Amino acid sequence: MNWVVDLTADSRKDILLPVSDGMRLFVQGENFDFSEAQSFVFPVNGSLRQEGAEHFLTYRIPAISISDYNSDGWNDLGAFDLEEMNFFLSDGSSALQLHKSASLLREFTKDFIAATSFMDLNADRIPDAVLVLMSQKKNLESEVQIYFGKEDFTYGDGPDQTFSADSSLMVPIFLDATGNGKMEMLMQDINVGFGFFINYFVRNRIRVDTQLRKIGKNGLYEEEPVVRRAFHIQASEEGTEPARAAGDFNGDGLADLVVGTTENRLSFFLANKTDILPARPSAEFDVPAYGNMSLLNLNSDNRADIVITYPDKEKENLAVVFRSK
Repeated sequence: MNWVVDLTADSRKDILLPVSDGMRLFVQGENFDFSEAQSFVFPVNGSLRQEGAEHFLTYRIPAISISDYNSDGWNDLGAFDLEEMNFFLSDGSSALQLHKSASLLREFTKDFIAATSFMDLNADRIPDAVLVLMSQKKNLESEVQIYFGKEDFTYGDGPDQTFSADSSLMVPIFLDATGNGKMEMLMQDINVGFGFFINYFVRNRIRVDTQLRKIGKNGLYEEEPVVRRAFHIQASEEGTEPARAAGDFNGDGLADLVVGTTENRLSFFLANKTDILPARPSAEFDVPAYGNMSLLNLNSDNRADIVITYPDKEKENLAVVFRSK
């Protein structure tokens, strides 16, 4: 996380430091010394988990982002959480003066939050929110809620768009596969009906139905996907999920997809102008491919580099790095 940025328009880097109740801004002076200039209070969510006889209390801070949200030429600070979206806007002075806050999720419609992401989906510079909700009370129910941010930094009383399914695990990935600045939605849907268990226990594989949707003229994702693909991935004995991400790996300006198709094979699907989601991998590498993937720009070439780490104890000291060239 790069929280070193010039927020005061003096060509010197300032530091944003996370603390238990939010974040503090330290401004760099003329002699390279730092002084605390401002504090930001964010909602910090805590959770209690149990492992055997031990109890652990953990905290999650909001997602932090730096961008010029109001297009005035100054860097602003955003802190985004599933309950609240906070914007601290700069006017070029030594502090972020204008604070705008908007509530997001008002009602939990499922048992738990499976994933959250905050990004500009429709290229209007305002971050949008994606919440993946799940329920296990009966059959597995999945729900993907999308909130589009407005120019006045507000969000609707409910999601602008919802995708849901019963007996399914829905996981969206967002990528600009066409180069127009707007994010396509790659929805991965794993049906956990009778066929799932046949594939899992007999064939040791999982079917992933993939649909790619574009943002239409009405500003929402189209109901009818432009591409449909069915992939089969190897089932993990430890229950670890495949590493996956979307980024520009070949420098053509289009976002590509990378995913672990087996526990020891990483597959790249490179987008192009005619085939947004290729039916077959463009390249494959034999590496441990089920784990946690992060995208970085390690060699400053504006192409995505890959770092994979692993949650299982046998690989806890292992990291795999792919550097573009």
